[in-house]
Amino acid sequence: LFNGTAGDNDYDTNVSNIVFSDGVTYDANTGQITVPAGVTMFTATVDTTQDTIDEPDETFDLQVGGVTGTATIQDDDDAPVITEVALVGETVPEGQAAEFKVTLSNASSSEQTYTIGLFNGTAGDDDYDT
Repeated sequence: LFNGTAGDNDYDTNVSNIVFSDGVTYDANTGQITVPAGVTMFTATVDTTQDTIDEPDETFDLQVGGVTGTATIQDDDDAPVITEVALVGETVPEGQAAEFKVTLSNASSSEQTYTIGLFNGTAGDDDYDT
C-alpha cells in the first residue's frame, strides 16, 4: 500500500489487515500473497478511516505483482461552521478585556476564513475598543 494524497491515518496501512476473497492468503513472513489454482479474479479489501475532518478527496494505491490500482477516499465531512461564540465568564469588569470562546463544528485540513465584527448592544463605541 502506498500513500497518494492520503495520510497513514486515513486507511489501514497494515497489509496483513487486507481481506482477500476467493481463497487468496497473505503470508506475513514473506510479504507475499498466494492465489489458489483456478482463480482468475479476487478482491482485496482495505478499510478506510471515518473522521470528522473536512478535507479534499484523497488517494492511496495497492500494488500487486508490480501492477498498481488507485483508490479515492471521498470525503463526507462538511466545511466547519461557527457553532458558538460565548463570553468566557459571566461578566467583564470595566477596564478588563472581554475574552470570547469561538467553537467550530469540526476541524478542517485547510485554512478557513469567516467574517467578524463588533456590534453595540447597550454599550456604546466608547465602552469598548473598536
